[in-house]
Amino acid sequence: MNNIKIYQFKVRLKDVNPMIWRRFMIQSDKTLKDLHYVIQMLMGWTDYHLNEFIIHSKRYSIFNMIGNASPNGKYGSNIKLEDLKFKKNEKFLYSYDFTARWEFEIRLEKIELPQKQKLYPTCISGSGASPDEECGGPYRFSELKDYWAIKADDILIEFLKTLTDKKNSKKTLSEAFDRGELREAYYWLNIDKYERKEINKFLTLYAKGDERWQEAFDEVIYL
Repeated sequence: MNNIKIYQFKVRLKDVNPMIWRRFMIQSDKTLKDLHYVIQMLMGWTDYHLNEFIIHSKRYSIFNMIGNASPNGKYGSNIKLEDLKFKKNEKFLYSYDFTARWEFEIRLEKIELPQKQKLYPTCISGSGASPDEECGGPYRFSELKDYWAIKADDILIEFLKTLTDKKNSKKTLSEAFDRGELREAYYWLNIDKYERKEINKFLTLYAKGDERWQEAFDEVIYL
């Protein structure tokens, strides 16, 4: 127990601008499987697609939630982070969904001792809302962001007009306006924000071994 260290990592989604990133802390005795789950929770994704870590030129894959793993590398579920001998400022890659080509750069920023009474893993900072994992990848996400930069404002203006129109006074919101389109507009209007509290709700459950952490994959929160 005394040999356990805390790794502070920064994970950055590649090929997306402005940068979408999360900073988190995790114990050195946790495995690549733990790291995989943490990244999925940091992004609010579903763990439905194949994944791969590329570390020291070697490939490692973790079984996803439907029991599939990439055949291109070694299954890394039981490999501990401390056994990979990471050095400070060292970088490695994590890929998710080989069709969409989501790629992350992960950098080890600090190695320190654990703090008493503190639960790990935990997210300590970040920036940018996570893309919908099914939107088509980083380049499609950028195209959508440009489109919605104008479209979201138009929808919001139309929504306000609808609310003030006396003809709609007796209608419910769903009758007067497309709620799905409004939710989409809200997401894009808040594209620079992320919700650390929501992320840490699931990471805390994971740290405690509470199986309710898996609800993170059911909710599909875009953070």
